[in-house]
Amino acid sequence: ASCLVGSEMCIRDSYHTLQEPKRSVLVERRMKDRKKLLLDETHHRTLIEIEQPYWNHNSGVPEFGPDGYLYLSTGDGGKANDPHDFSQNTFSLLGKVLRIDVDKTEGALKYGIPEDNPFKNKPGYRGEIWTIGMRNPWRLHWDMPSNNLYCADVGQHMKEEINLIQKGGNYGWSFPEGTKAFSLKNRKPSEEIEFIDPVFEYGHDEGTSVSGGIVYRLSLIHISEPTRQEAIS
Repeated sequence: ASCLVGSEMCIRDSYHTLQEPKRSVLVERRMKDRKKLLLDETHHRTLIEIEQPYWNHNSGVPEFGPDGYLYLSTGDGGKANDPHDFSQNTFSLLGKVLRIDVDKTEGALKYGIPEDNPFKNKPGYRGEIWTIGMRNPWRLHWDMPSNNLYCADVGQHMKEEINLIQKGGNYGWSFPEGTKAFSLKNRKPSEEIEFIDPVFEYGHDEGTSVSGGIVYRLSLIHISEPTRQEAIS
């Protein structure tokens, strides 16, 4: 994802993992020559740093939405079985889809939190949260014609998911995996919690980790049958 700011181009999709300490970092870079694709080595602005307890499930594909805000997917912190329950922890940025305004700052934050974020100013919630209950959301994709945000969320040992991301939605992990209860934890959620099922899922008898992709629309092209003379020639 990239955007134009004045006459300069910003690249705001450098989301990567660093060690000592383990953390995931979202940085803003700029290009000094768009034609030659040369980076401005003097511009490096850190927007977010998220502590990571383990080495895996780092996720993180930033996507600008049609509203101009940045959407960022984060994994649940890793290992297996969501051992710290970060995905359902509303104080944590792990196991979420986040939505931030990279053109503003807010308090000590290097970014702003849009006013219409579902949990902004709600006690017990981080305002950046757009959705809850993700495991390792590998790729986000905004399908602009339909105004839909899709997310491929990697499963553990039963199901791989494609989710249609909705504002304030809870996608369940680690209560269910896909549409089925996650047997390795064997617990039940509170009755007032409603989960959103994936729009598509498949088991590991059909494939392994889902990676995601983009929505592609192809116009049908009519190919007429060749005449007898054309076929001979």
